[in-house]
Amino acid sequence: MPFRRTSIDSNQRTGFYSPKRSRVVGSRQVAATDPDFANVSLLLPFDGTNGGTTFTDASSNAFVGTANGNAQISTTDPKFGTGCLLLDGTGDFISYSHNAALSIDNVFTIEAWVRFDVFNADYTNTILSKWGAGAVANDEFILYYDNSANQLKFEYRDSNGSTYHAVASSTVSLSTGTYYWLAVSRNGSSWTFNVNGTTSTATNSSAINNPGIYDLMIGRLGGYSLYDLSAKIDELRLTKGVARDISSVPSAAFPTS
Repeated sequence: MPFRRTSIDSNQRTGFYSPKRSRVVGSRQVAATDPDFANVSLLLPFDGTNGGTTFTDASSNAFVGTANGNAQISTTDPKFGTGCLLLDGTGDFISYSHNAALSIDNVFTIEAWVRFDVFNADYTNTILSKWGAGAVANDEFILYYDNSANQLKFEYRDSNGSTYHAVASSTVSLSTGTYYWLAVSRNGSSWTFNVNGTTSTATNSSAINNPGIYDLMIGRLGGYSLYDLSAKIDELRLTKGVARDISSVPSAAFPTS
């Protein structure tokens, strides 16, 4: 597959999310309000009716996602709330039209609960990507779990558009049929990963190539169906401009304000 580390700007912000205080909204237990909610670019609780294809973005952007293949809401085995996203690994993904709010660079956080159903034979279990199959100058990033190396990986092209960079978590073996919290945050050259409570760090100073033109996709790497995800996803959050404290596994759904 395509692919293959930065001083910290003193003006870059870090955010802290505490799952300890929560409230109940409908059937969802939700964490207390988020002080960095204004920086949340995409927030997907995946609640809804079984088989539904409306994926409400609870961020202030209210982005509208397009269901591809059989991507749908499942009310069976959500991590929190009434539903989760179901992807079968054969053409199922959600796409969001390119928007600057969905392009990330030196400071960001990506978090999601993922329950793998079948691991990809090619080892790239794509969680989130913004990647094209063509013009090198506009390619960006992919977050995926590599079940051959047992690592959560973030790969991207740099600002020159031609060099791949790979940043990875420590080795953590995951199984199918169980929800895991997978998170990565970047603050300049400092990267932090949390794989269901196992935290590790890495260093990489190269900038992600921006601006991009490609869709943001959940469950697929750009135009490459080979790396489609077979899993359920719940509570996916993309925060731009804030490197959150991801040292603790959340015990409730993400706040929506």
